[in-house]
Amino acid sequence: MINKLKLKKFMLYLNIGMIIILVMIGVKDYLSEESLGIDYWATIIMLFAILPGTIHIQNKE
Repeated sequence: MINKLKLKKFMLYLNIGMIIILVMIGVKDYLSEESLGIDYWATIIMLFAILPGTIHIQNKE
């Protein structure tokens, strides 16, 4: 039971951490006037799309 809880928390923190890292990369690229590719935007959209499901898993027993 404890391992399952740790895995759920790890998945939530991993998702949030990846979003933060990608946003920082996007800001750096924007400020250096590099174009943000479609793969960057697709990854950001996918991470935001799975975030509600990850939060729902946290609240589910």
